[in-house]
Parts: sequence; C-alpha cells; structure tokens
Amino acid sequence: MAASSLYSPSPSLSNQRVYYAAIMRARGLTPILLSIAVITRVAAAIVMGSEFHFADETHYVDAARSILSGDGFGQNYNRVPVFPVLLAGLLAVLPEPLVALRIAHAAVAGIIALVTLRLGERLFGYPAAAVAAVLVALDPLMVISSALFYPEAITAVAVVALVALCLKATARDSLTTTATAGFLIGLMVQLRQVALFFLPVVVVWLFLRIPAPKLRRATTHAAALGAACLLALAPWSLRNLAVQGSVSPVAMGGARHTIAESRSGEPRNPLSAIIESLVHDTKAQISHTSKRFVQFWELYPTRLATDYPKERAKMHEQDTRLPENASFPRRLRNTVSAVSFGSELLLALIGVGFALRIRRAETLLLLATILSFAFGYALLVSKMRYRIPILPLVFLFSGVGATEVFAAVSARLRRRSSDTT
Repeated sequence: MAASSLYSPSPSLSNQRVYYAAIMRARGLTPILLSIAVITRVAAAIVMGSEFHFADETHYVDAARSILSGDGFGQNYNRVPVFPVLLAGLLAVLPEPLVALRIAHAAVAGIIALVTLRLGERLFGYPAAAVAAVLVALDPLMVISSALFYPEAITAVAVVALVALCLKATARDSLTTTATAGFLIGLMVQLRQVALFFLPVVVVWLFLRIPAPKLRRATTHAAALGAACLLALAPWSLRNLAVQGSVSPVAMGGARHTIAESRSGEPRNPLSAIIESLVHDTKAQISHTSKRFVQFWELYPTRLATDYPKERAKMHEQDTRLPENASFPRRLRNTVSAVSFGSELLLALIGVGFALRIRRAETLLLLATILSFAFGYALLVSKMRYRIPILPLVFLFSGVGATEVFAAVSARLRRRSSDTT
C-alpha cells in the first residue's frame, strides 16, 4: 500500500494527486460541499420544527429570551454562557416561530464543512480534505446536532479554528495569533468546560514548535495565550461575582458523576472531587475514567434518558413543552449511527498511520487535541454527543484513510489489468 500512497514521493503519484486536486477545484467542489452541509442541516431543522426535543434546549432558549428581555441569564442559570448569547443574537433578528431559530442555527453550523476543508487541504491535500468535508456535511450525528439547540455544533467550528490558529502561530511566530487562540479557548470553555484541556496541549505545541530563541519566545507566547484566555473568561466571572457572590469562570456541572460526590451525596466542585478520588480511590478513579473513555467512542447512544417512556413522562410533567413520545425511532437511529461512525472510525484509524508519516508534528497536534477532549469528559461523564466538537478532526484522518484505500485499490486493479493484457 505504501508504494501506491497518494502521499508517496513518487513523481507520478504526486502529479496524480495535484491533478485530482485541480480537477476538484476547477469543478467548484468547495461551494458544493458547503452547500450540502448547509442544506442537510437546514432540512433537519425544518423536520424538527418548533417543538423542543430535549430538556437542555429549553434552558438555553429560555436564557436567550431572558437576555433579550433585559433580565440577563437569570438568577439560577448555571450552564455555559456563550451559547445563549449566540442564540439571543439570532433571536434578535428572527421571527418568533422556534423553527426559524433552528434554521438559522443550523445554517451557521454548516460552515464547519468549509473550515474543515481548509484545514485538511493545508495538512493533507485537497482530495483527503474533500472526503473529510463530505463526512462532516453528511454525518448523521453532526447534521442532527446542528439542528438542535446544543453548543456542540458551534464548538466544533471553534475547535477546527483553534488548530488552524496553532499552526499559524508557530509557523509565523505570531503573538497576535497566539493571543487569538487563547481568547478562543476562553470562549470555548464557556461553550463546553472541557475545552480547558486544550490549554496544556497548545502550550506544549508552542514550546516544541516556536523557532529559536525557543525558551524565551515560547514563554512569551504561553503568557499571551493565558492572558487572552483569562480576558475571555473575565465577563462571566464578574457576572457570577455580582449575581452569586463568588467567582466561577466556568459552569461547574458534572461533579455529580464523580466518585467522590456519588459516595458522599453532597454537592462538590468537580476538580476537588476528582483530586480526592485520585488520592483516596486511585484504582476506582482509573477504572471509572477508562470506562468513560471507551463510552466516549460508543457507536450509538446507550444512555439517553429520553429513550425510556417513564423518563420522558417525568420530563414532560416538569416542562410540558417537552415531548412525551420519542423524537427518533430508536432502532433506526442506532443502526444508522453504528454504520456511519463505525466506518468513519475505521478509516480514521487507517489514516492516522499514513498521516504520521507525512505530517508527524501536525498529526500529533490533532491527536492531542482529540484525546485531551475525550480524556476531559472521561474524568466526569461521557456521552456520544459530547464528541461532536472533535469529530471534524477525526474525519480529517478518515479522509486520509479513504484516499489511501482508494490508491491501494486503484493500484491493484491497474496491476491486474496489465497482467491480463
């Protein structure tokens, strides 16, 4: 397979790769891919309509409406702040039916195909990037999540942008770009708290890739990264100080899933609960984290409360806006999810090996970003939808794997054809 690789130094194969890339661009594939991503998401939003499907949706939309009414997030709001602000911005210019907000949110989320394509082209060439963009545009989980009022779809755009900023910051030794990356991490933390795990990844990247004088310059970059991140977190921290009387830069949900709180039965800070578990229940914490890490990559959802009639009835009783019937056929959903993600993950595993050969440092950055996010959730609780923000990076490896498989099959067919003639 190595001999037929699209990334082989062989002149003929290199020319073939450039030829295919030129054909794709000449035929306007980029706007087509973007259009497919937007159309599929808007279609899903229209199908979902103006009804709420999950409890989290109601919290985010209610907070957005509260912001527009001048009442802020509300005294008891304890979720991430950036997403309701985004929804409030969309609601300010949209008609009232909820489906209009779904359509607008879905259309904005569709830009993920374009940013994935651009990053993939820079790293692995246009053919592999185009495959990744197709997967992003059509993957059922990514399409559905873009039509739901969850932060994951928007966070996915930010994650791809962060990787692109990291590459640019070290390539150009740009403090401005590094500061932009830090500010973006601060915003992402306020979309999904686990984005805090990106900070050490970026710092290590800076110290490894900044040109000489490495130590002094990398330290300056790291300081700019941290300062910009704190700047992005400052408004929410000050709000919490004014409303709740304490500085809490991120929403601290998730402690109830830690071992320490489950045993004590008392509300805990997630970080202190994890540290206590590591010190006093090291073996149990390692087992807990390992199990959650595996669950992060499950092929189909196994722990959705809405899959159970009693849970749906309970939620409907608490908020009549929530449906009493399941929004999606469970068996069909599980089958589609298993087939789609199973094949994408297999191609990604194939692609990682080839990517390490041609772009070792950049591939390690992608892997570190993916695994740090997965590990962050594994410390608390992992569900299938939580992996959405890093799926575009996974699909970049799927694109490499698909082009390599295609190259290998094509080479074998050509050999067979020449042998028969």
